[in-house]
Amino acid sequence: MLNNMPVGTDALHGQSQELMPAAESSVQALPWGFWASIGFGLIIFLATISVEIIAGIIIIAANRVLHNPLSLPESSSAGSGFFIALSSLSGAPVCCGLTLLFASLRRSLPVRSYMGFQWPALKSLFRYALALLGILIITDAATKLTGGQIVPDFMVEAHRTSVIWPLLYLAVLVAAPLSEEFLFRGFLLEGLRHTRLRTGGAIFLTAATWASLHIQY
Repeated sequence: MLNNMPVGTDALHGQSQELMPAAESSVQALPWGFWASIGFGLIIFLATISVEIIAGIIIIAANRVLHNPLSLPESSSAGSGFFIALSSLSGAPVCCGLTLLFASLRRSLPVRSYMGFQWPALKSLFRYALALLGILIITDAATKLTGGQIVPDFMVEAHRTSVIWPLLYLAVLVAAPLSEEFLFRGFLLEGLRHTRLRTGGAIFLTAATWASLHIQY
């Protein structure tokens, strides 16, 4: 029995060493905190807006120098669908690129996990698609009952002045949503929900900020 004790002690010591990495790996890797998330988010937003403004200025200037080959109304060049399309398409790579860059700087958390890059289960996808359809029906019905416009004048004018309508569709259906999902529902939501705001507060803050940027609708 005495001879067996060291063996047992060594075995227990070996087991404890084997358990240590598992215990260390169980420590949750967290994204950037509140102020870092807000700060990086502002940098991403301002950089994106700056690129879109520069692209817009170039579009308007070139259109005037070339004597309006795009046939855009002089009074609404900055609000034309063509302007919106090209500015959104130019800003999307900046927004998505900077978001991925700042997420990657948080070495303790893989970008894939930080941004939530994973396919949802088909059951969940179907359930949320039905929920979204229900929300659209309810909001459209409420808009109609209160005398509002389901398709606002802003979008009608944008479509009328799109010049190359596939560019507008690409901007509205792909570029802009990708930018917003990367920044708001990816980077900011993940960073803020691990703070005192918790998940509910993070959802409210990011949704309210996102909505405030879409008052034209």
